[in-house]
Amino acid sequence: MVNQDPQPEIYETIHIFTNGDAPNTVNSQYINTFQGANEEARIYAVGVEITTTAGVDAKNSLGNFQVQIGAGVNPVPTNFFDLGFIAKSRTDVVELSCPVVVKFKQPLRVSVRYFSPDGGNLVAASGCEIKILLIGELGIQKVVN
Repeated sequence: MVNQDPQPEIYETIHIFTNGDAPNTVNSQYINTFQGANEEARIYAVGVEITTTAGVDAKNSLGNFQVQIGAGVNPVPTNFFDLGFIAKSRTDVVELSCPVVVKFKQPLRVSVRYFSPDGGNLVAASGCEIKILLIGELGIQKVVN
């Protein structure tokens, strides 16, 4: 339940890929937003951090990842989008042109896909960690007449 309307929220998922993972491997995680029946979660931005499993920054060498957000049964946006571009940007964050809205009892899913144009394996022998931050708010639904 929100203590203020809207209440800022940051949801985080960590996706681990190993060196043996094949291209197009998808790692999905669900987030519980803990919202009430009259509330909705709105996601305004996506942040990313790419590191090796040892914790070393690897955004310049490991940019072959894509992300997709799912609200309910629908992926929003429909296609995966590039994480490497976001990770290499100045802020490591991309603002969405319109919010992703998650209603009561809809699952919020974050899927990260490793893709390799040349069909090779990950560059880091130890594997890598992709941290996704969904930046948004939890608010009470407004009835518009």
